[in-house]
Amino acid sequence: MTTTTGAPLRWGILGARSGIWRKAIEPQLAAGDLHRVVALASRDADGSDAPYADVLGDASVEAVYIPLPNGLHRRWVLAALEAGKHVLCEKPLGMDEAEAAAMHAAAAATGRVLIEAYASPFHPANQLVQELVTGGELGELLFAHHAFSYPSSDPSGHRFDPDLGNGSLLDLGCYVVGPLLWMTGCEPVTIAAAARRSPTGVDVSLSAWLDLGDGFRASIETSMEAPHRRDQSLVGTRGVLRRPRFPFPAEDDVEIAIERPDGSVDRFANAPGNAYRGMVDAFWGVVRNGDEPRFGTADSLRLARTLDRIAAAAR
Repeated sequence: MTTTTGAPLRWGILGARSGIWRKAIEPQLAAGDLHRVVALASRDADGSDAPYADVLGDASVEAVYIPLPNGLHRRWVLAALEAGKHVLCEKPLGMDEAEAAAMHAAAAATGRVLIEAYASPFHPANQLVQELVTGGELGELLFAHHAFSYPSSDPSGHRFDPDLGNGSLLDLGCYVVGPLLWMTGCEPVTIAAAARRSPTGVDVSLSAWLDLGDGFRASIETSMEAPHRRDQSLVGTRGVLRRPRFPFPAEDDVEIAIERPDGSVDRFANAPGNAYRGMVDAFWGVVRNGDEPRFGTADSLRLARTLDRIAAAAR
């Protein structure tokens, strides 16, 4: 987490009625002295998005946070970059890799910071798992299973719209696929997938199998109709790691346990933390100090590319 003090980053928000903004991001921007919200915008009652353009034209705004539906990200990210703003855009950054690549290219061309708002890499517990894996505490990785599901209360919402949301894989896929990419540092060799689709054609439930090379195989599940689940299990030659609150642990989730082949359990401690606070403070560090992003352009594009491959395999 960024601890350096300095001038607050002045934020504008495009989509101030968004749940993720109100419940997750707004409290964290208000919690410290690195951030100041100076402009908020929601669509007008008649559906006009003119208020978004007003925020982008506000000279006091340095950075914008975009929690709009997926299908609107490209339009407003490009507009924000063109207006000279830094951008933190909700995941998934684009509807596919091509959209994500176009946005990252625009950020490079304008000299602005663009980061995909993928918060789970910023929780200390998730960072500790990465360190345990890369440090060899599980030995050679053999199997992984990641599942994230919730029963949607609004099947008419934008997540079921193929033009705006496009299903459970785009909504939840980063959480179950992203950690596999961090652990291995590579992309899957082969992928198989199947999906159950809504009447609108989006995947409401999806499962996939990934061969990550070197004998490591993983299965994932995403669903917008199954009961709530957030499960992770990692199996290696030296132990098993199970987490029932993956990928968003509680702030006080400060211990990771590994079950050893002889039945013993090793416990590893980590600091408490809030993933969203870590993300927005790290964004401040990238803008103000030129810090290296923890989840940067290459990571964003690799994740988008892998999600594209899973979607193609499930057709």
